[in-house]
Amino acid sequence: MLGKELHTYETTKFGKIKNLIGTFLPIFIFGGLAILVSDYIMSSIFVVIGIVLSIRLYEYLYKAVIHEYGIFIKKGKKEYEVQFNEIYYIIDAVMKSNFICKTRIVGICTADYGMISINQGRLGKFNDFANQLNSLYTKYFLKDITPENICSKNLNFGNYLRLENGNFILKGTIGKSGIIPAERIIAHSPGLAGLIALKGYDSNGKMKDLMLIHPKQTGNMEALYYIIDKIIPNIPKI
Repeated sequence: MLGKELHTYETTKFGKIKNLIGTFLPIFIFGGLAILVSDYIMSSIFVVIGIVLSIRLYEYLYKAVIHEYGIFIKKGKKEYEVQFNEIYYIIDAVMKSNFICKTRIVGICTADYGMISINQGRLGKFNDFANQLNSLYTKYFLKDITPENICSKNLNFGNYLRLENGNFILKGTIGKSGIIPAERIIAHSPGLAGLIALKGYDSNGKMKDLMLIHPKQTGNMEALYYIIDKIIPNIPKI
């Protein structure tokens, strides 16, 4: 069903060692404290804390296999087999993992499993994984799209942006909501506060931001950029 295996990615050896240490270290520390404490209640509390921390710090080992027509993902004991035609959209964004560090996260929104998320620390060669997945899914997403039929297509770019009957429709998110004819969008560029500006000319012929979208809330960005760069400029003029 998924076709030939193309690329395989797994948790790195360092990730496996880190997972092992993170799982058992709290048990050793708080188990040792429990032995040293003579009070039964305090000893029991230390044991419980050690077990709880070990459970919280445990990280599932990951595996992802990209196929011709879909993707297989394993997160611990859970397995997901998803064909491209079962994917609503893919979000690929950089988010803060804490106050200092940022991490790249891929979220695959599916019909059967909901959102399947994988962050940069889970797989080796994560950037290659994200790029290959985006590239293959974009080819599938755009396989029947042409300048001649783009205005009759209904395309989903997440929960807040869609292309419907020749119009980009944005609602319920940060930035400018509204409806803009696709033919008016001629460029995209980074905007303020980490947003992406979809640009075009106003009634006075001045270039301006017609829509602002949030990359963390917008899916299929690679396909969206291709449509703006390659498809819309070649829509036949009536």
